[in-house]
Amino acid sequence: MATTTAATPAAPTGAMRWALIVGVQCLLAALLLLDVRLPFFLLVAAAATLFAYAWPVWTVYIVLAARVVTTTATSFRVGPVSLGLFEPSFALAYLVYLLRATVERRSILRSTPVTLPIVTFTAYCVLSTFWSPDVGDSIHETVIAVIFTFGFILVSSAIRETRQFEQALWIYVTVTCGYGILGMVLGTSDSTIYSDVQFKIMEGGGRTGGLGQQPNWFAMNLAFAVNPGFALAFVQRDWWKRWLLMGMTLTTIFAMITSGSRGGTWSVGIGILWVSLFNPRIRRFFVKYWLAGAMVFAIFMTFSIGNYSSAFTRIATQGIGTIIEGDVRISNWLACIQMAKETWGFGIGPGGYEVFIEHINAKIAESDQKYPHGIIWGLIAHQGVFGVLFFTVLAQRTFHHFYKAWSGVRGTRLEYYLLGASAAIIGYHCHGLIEFEIHDKPFWEFFGLFWALILISQRAAADPQALEALRLVPKARRGAARVRTDAAVPR
Repeated sequence: MATTTAATPAAPTGAMRWALIVGVQCLLAALLLLDVRLPFFLLVAAAATLFAYAWPVWTVYIVLAARVVTTTATSFRVGPVSLGLFEPSFALAYLVYLLRATVERRSILRSTPVTLPIVTFTAYCVLSTFWSPDVGDSIHETVIAVIFTFGFILVSSAIRETRQFEQALWIYVTVTCGYGILGMVLGTSDSTIYSDVQFKIMEGGGRTGGLGQQPNWFAMNLAFAVNPGFALAFVQRDWWKRWLLMGMTLTTIFAMITSGSRGGTWSVGIGILWVSLFNPRIRRFFVKYWLAGAMVFAIFMTFSIGNYSSAFTRIATQGIGTIIEGDVRISNWLACIQMAKETWGFGIGPGGYEVFIEHINAKIAESDQKYPHGIIWGLIAHQGVFGVLFFTVLAQRTFHHFYKAWSGVRGTRLEYYLLGASAAIIGYHCHGLIEFEIHDKPFWEFFGLFWALILISQRAAADPQALEALRLVPKARRGAARVRTDAAVPR
């Protein structure tokens, strides 16, 4: 029986090549006539696309880093939209992965046990715009919800190997440290960065706010890298890598403290306590390396270097009582509950908080503190019962799969990565009881990285050979172990 074979596409002829070259030149010439910068931007975009297609996972690393550094001061506005490094890198990453999926005819994006709840929550946000008191603000918040949904799916899908996670974490810790240093140098109240936006809590001086951020947000932006940085340092075999990571992580903590954020600093401490409870080896590690950090902080406090002692004093002397007593937080929390009641448990929809609060509490409406002051409170106000249910399901599934993964990779590098990343998540949500909202950056991209680690750990736990290659070697046997090469965790 005769067989048919698929015809291979003919190679371009010389005439076709010349026509293509002439066409590209004409396009560049036309763009040059419109704006001299357009051909340059086009060439840069083409080079970036080729790079991204060849090494797609690096586009995800760039997305993670860009999410940390993209702020008001590092963005420019196009109408009502702010564009920084994050937006084009995010679009490029998705474009490349969709293009590879089309060319290779296989699904690249993957689902996690929390993907469906997140997508359902986003769909509810879209639906609830129909009864929001401020449609414009509601649409803006819904767009943000869509972006964090796709951001979570992208990061959790792209990073599939231990080596990739470690590369991502190295980049994340390094970029966060660099951003923290820039924030300390440039993020003071008298900086030109704050010429367009002013925060009342910075008026007294002595508190830094990063590159155009409110100090509490600046601190939490840095906090995600602290405990994962400690975990990455702990598993290093080379002493210089360990000290480098410890130096960057301690610098990040110091940058957090200069913000004067009590919640941000306490959240890191809660994360350290969480990690220490799980493992005695890492408790000894903290005692050893924190001594160096304590000495540096003591020097700064003693000599008031950089005028940061007031921020340190604020954190050290003002406790939880000062957060609650005489504060507007409780008034906002009661208002959030009232909003849920008045909408029969459906919530007021995304956005519209400033409009709805006018008839609930006029005093808050006239202040600059008219926002929920907490993730769960924002969910109660905006999504009502559905928001609380979403948060509960998300927390339950995440903890269940984290514990299952951690139990299967004890004694390996993955165990410490899981502890460090989970400490960042827990610390954030402890701080989130009194600050932030569900869509604040960079939580969702980091949450995607955390879930990528959970899935990597679950696959490694099912493969004894791969698990053995990731096992930590005691110091007495470390010299002999160096001759062995670690096998990569299979896809």
